[in-house]
Amino acid sequence: MGEKISDIYTILDQYGAVVADSDTISKDPASPLGRGGSGTVYLASYRNMQLRALKFLTLNYLSGDTGQHASDFHAVFDRERVVLSTLAHGNIARLYDTDSYRDANGVEWKYIATDFIDGDELLPALKREDATPDEVYNAISDVLRAVSYMHGKGVLHADLKWENIKCRHSPTGIEAVLLDLGTAHYVAEEDSEPHQLTFDKVSPSRVRFITTKRITHDLHQQYRRKIVDKETLRQLFPYHDLHALGVLLNEIQEDVDVAKKLQAVIGKDGLSALGIMSYNLRKSPEPEPKPHARDHKRVIQYSSVEQVYRDWRKLRRTYLAPVNVPELSLAAEFKYSVPTAAGRGVVTPRLSQLINHKLFQRLRRVPQLEMTLMKFPGATHTRFSHSLAMLRNTRYYLAHLLNDPKFRLLCEPADLEATILLALLHDVGHYQLSHMFEDYASAQRRAKHDDPWRAINFDIPSDDDLFWCIVDPQRHSSLRGGYGGVVEQAWRASEARLGLTSAPAIAEIIKNDFSEATYEAMLRIHHAIYAPGAYTQATPAQLVLGSVLSSDVDADKVSYLIEDSLRSGVPYGSGVDFDGLLGALRMPDVHDIQGGPTLGITQKGLAAAQSIVVSRNLMVGQVYWQHTNRAATAMIKYAIARMLQRGVLSMPDFLGATLFLEYDATLNYLFEKFEEVRAESEVNPIANLLDGERRIYDTAFSTARLDRDASEHVGTVLTGKSFAGVINLESDLRDIVKAVSGIGDIANGEVLVDVPIKERERGSGDRGGQVLVYDGRGDTKGSPLRTYTPFLQALKDQHIRENRICRVFVSPRISASDTFEAVVEALSQHIRQEYSD
Repeated sequence: MGEKISDIYTILDQYGAVVADSDTISKDPASPLGRGGSGTVYLASYRNMQLRALKFLTLNYLSGDTGQHASDFHAVFDRERVVLSTLAHGNIARLYDTDSYRDANGVEWKYIATDFIDGDELLPALKREDATPDEVYNAISDVLRAVSYMHGKGVLHADLKWENIKCRHSPTGIEAVLLDLGTAHYVAEEDSEPHQLTFDKVSPSRVRFITTKRITHDLHQQYRRKIVDKETLRQLFPYHDLHALGVLLNEIQEDVDVAKKLQAVIGKDGLSALGIMSYNLRKSPEPEPKPHARDHKRVIQYSSVEQVYRDWRKLRRTYLAPVNVPELSLAAEFKYSVPTAAGRGVVTPRLSQLINHKLFQRLRRVPQLEMTLMKFPGATHTRFSHSLAMLRNTRYYLAHLLNDPKFRLLCEPADLEATILLALLHDVGHYQLSHMFEDYASAQRRAKHDDPWRAINFDIPSDDDLFWCIVDPQRHSSLRGGYGGVVEQAWRASEARLGLTSAPAIAEIIKNDFSEATYEAMLRIHHAIYAPGAYTQATPAQLVLGSVLSSDVDADKVSYLIEDSLRSGVPYGSGVDFDGLLGALRMPDVHDIQGGPTLGITQKGLAAAQSIVVSRNLMVGQVYWQHTNRAATAMIKYAIARMLQRGVLSMPDFLGATLFLEYDATLNYLFEKFEEVRAESEVNPIANLLDGERRIYDTAFSTARLDRDASEHVGTVLTGKSFAGVINLESDLRDIVKAVSGIGDIANGEVLVDVPIKERERGSGDRGGQVLVYDGRGDTKGSPLRTYTPFLQALKDQHIRENRICRVFVSPRISASDTFEAVVEALSQHIRQEYSD
């Protein structure tokens, strides 16, 4: 049987096994957990249910060499017993019991029973490979909180060193626990603490000051191991412990492994600031220097551990960030800032990893407005600059939504991080000429069983379809064409050609630098926006965040309207009242969030919301669908449509070949591809746009030239035509032009029909998640934006009449001919007769 210390304690060896027969502590019955100057600590079982640590007074270092006597060790032991009984803190070892045990030889052994802390000393624990950066930061926080608590109780620890701090493993990670309080001293003034009488029994007016040389300031070395009075202890309090903490923090900085982990939480600048803290803590016992002898590194005069803990918290990157998301803080530590059309946006280190990723950097080569620069030469900005503006503005949406307590209650940090990432990456699925191809993607979805679509073994992707293929190429996609593999192959081939090491996927970076929960929240929010019916898997807060990314007043529209207006040199987007909208954001009532993403605004934000809707409507008519832009687009689409029709253009091959190409290089790719299959009686309109050429086709017919009713009717008929129907119409109109113009060799491709595709023709007020308007923040029933803004329907009608314009373009040589006016009249007459009511 193991040695029974009492009816409730049984001594175990350090591995938890019951010790073989032994009847006296003096025979050292087990390998102890540790030995100190006054005592030996053993592992023990409490009623065979719980492990505890038993510390026996064994006078280990009783010697004339130490200058310590038996009375000193008895005082230390009793002091620890009483100090522990006075303190109750989760990061200080808990006292369970104190008693004495008389062994078989009649020798009496005093002992105390405390928590058994099963971990290593703190510094070695933090150095372990499996200790995370957050655990390192939190463990040091534990120490500071525990010492601050002790000081608040008037207790000086006096021997703060790694050996007296152990770690305990819990479900939340590593926790630091202070042990060995035998050196502690009660230094509070008389009658200031209800336990004063208890302390008086073990804290006589003069005691031996036991501490470690390494953590003792030079001014205090004279007291080490010496008998001191209470007044001296009060002079040492709290500065001796403050100096010790400065030593420990400095040792952390000097330990490469721990400092590297800590840097992940507080940043490089945070480590520098920590150096300032530790230096000033080590100087804290010294009197403030006189002005003529000022130490310029001594900028903080620490007088309490509470002050130290407060400053320690300031070092964390998320100190000023709402809900601990650093990207939401306007003043958080950031790696750099980026100027955007909406203002400077800050980039945190973990966002920088994503922005510098090859698959994101390629957006520098993808124009935001494609062929619009043919009319507006300043419109040379890219998807890259727009994405950064979107990131900046989304942060403002989230920061203002967090003013609503209901939103804060329902929203998780992972949801906010997911929204920030979706904002930054929202255009990552765009590829060169993607909007032109998306028009055919719409046609394919509408008539997939008709020619030429039924013969095509791939789906033409939209940028939204390609989003996850770029973010996580190995993720399963329902798209035909194996686009994830196409992206992976093109990406890795580019790295190999350049001699670069393989970078991780964007998804892998998100999971590592953010969390798996953030990645899963991205999936749910994205699916709620783009996958029919998937909104049921999203939480109410995620649906609100989805509307920040996609609605009539989303961050995307605000960003591109402002930037496109500025870069194009037109005023229509400058009227967006962004600040007015932000001030009106609120969480919709949960019962109102039905059917998909939903955003709430108060009535005071109506004018701001209307400014976005009106601005977009104007930009569509005057910039996005301006006739020169539409003509250049139609010229490129002619070649794309014919190659799709003839089965010679593979979208997977096109994407793989052009993923990292410049815009002009992509046009050359299509030009050369079409040249291989172009008939002799056919032109290649792309030639008019290459190598500095600007030979844009001219408008020969426009539904805008018809009266209102006829324009609307003809436009509706033409936009309803199938892919093959538009190609046949072009052929019919070419024959008419050929007959009227007198130009006998008019080739296919010289007469083009431009029809806005259905999915891209919806007017303002008819896109994305719903926006609900509330009378105020306390109102629980919202009404759709169109209820408060009847002119949204008028804008939609106006869009159909004035923006959704179908046109016929002809080559420059036709428009330059003397018979061009006759061509215009003939086309107008034919189309009115053919498509009239």
